[in-house]
Amino acid sequence: MNSTPDGLDIAPVGLPGREKRFSEPPLDQVADVVEDVLPWVRERRLCTHEGWACQWAG
Repeated sequence: MNSTPDGLDIAPVGLPGREKRFSEPPLDQVADVVEDVLPWVRERRLCTHEGWACQWAG
């Protein structure tokens, strides 16, 4: 059973300072996290320019 709304895709994201990226310094600002993650999201076409995160982050 899928309990997420239509159009919402959930994907795991590896952040600096955690898990496989433990050797990288952790990010403590939301804007820095978005800047780090957004290219990964766009590469995988998880977010289009109509998506909130893409609009918000540029």
